[in-house]
Amino acid sequence: MSRPKAQFSSPSRLGGSENGLAYHIFNPSGTESVLLLHGAGTGAPEWNLVIPHFPQDYHLLVPDLPLHNDSKNVGLRNIAKDTSNLLARLVTGESKGGQVHVVGLSLGAHVGRRLAVQHPAVVRSCLLSGYARLDFDWMPLALRNYVPHLIYGVEHLGLLIPKSWMDNIEHTDQTTTSHAFANFKKIWEMVIDEDMKEKPWGARTLMVAATKGGLIPTNDSVKDAQYLAELGRKGNDDTSAVQNRKMRHAWNRQDPELFAEAAMCWIESTSLPAGFEPI
Repeated sequence: MSRPKAQFSSPSRLGGSENGLAYHIFNPSGTESVLLLHGAGTGAPEWNLVIPHFPQDYHLLVPDLPLHNDSKNVGLRNIAKDTSNLLARLVTGESKGGQVHVVGLSLGAHVGRRLAVQHPAVVRSCLLSGYARLDFDWMPLALRNYVPHLIYGVEHLGLLIPKSWMDNIEHTDQTTTSHAFANFKKIWEMVIDEDMKEKPWGARTLMVAATKGGLIPTNDSVKDAQYLAELGRKGNDDTSAVQNRKMRHAWNRQDPELFAEAAMCWIESTSLPAGFEPI
């Protein structure tokens, strides 16, 4: 059965420059701004199944993160810090009221958290799904240098798994993000976030762990979600963590309607849909 998909046309560019951060706006007349931050190796169109399930009063900002898709040529000196600065400029210039609700998945969860720490004035709330702590301080430095190679290999092995084994999760083919290791290693710098490890933030935040795994290891870490919630509560008591045992890491593609519904429930401070349990 075909599912509704948002259509992506040529992006707008931050600052109007040819290599400015690429972004798309959906529901431009909406009054509640939401910033959708995609995972690694994809791009803004990875949200094309989720966007149709937001009603028109939600104003959606959907960027290609730097090093991805139409933002692959954005100039960066400090990858993590500069990405946050660019997103803050986007929010300031395009959101309603200069603030957004951040919804981030995987890489987007890391980027969204950093935005909330580095630019608290532009973030109203966060839903961060699939956050991975990635703390390798216990490793000898010589071994730590090989971690990106290992993660890169695991990611590519995942591409060989039949979709029928993973609830028919199908990623979009509308992005041009490079999957070369050189690009992955730069993206890795965006995730590690060394200077932000133990810093809390002020926005109320929901951490989500999609914990369906089994033979195919597509489950998020409950411990990592709990860790991030504990850190977040130092900045805002209204921060919590939940899991959904039926959803996999890329649940925005598995059940996009549920993903949008959960985000709206958190934004509107109402009860989450059935299937989410506190952790």
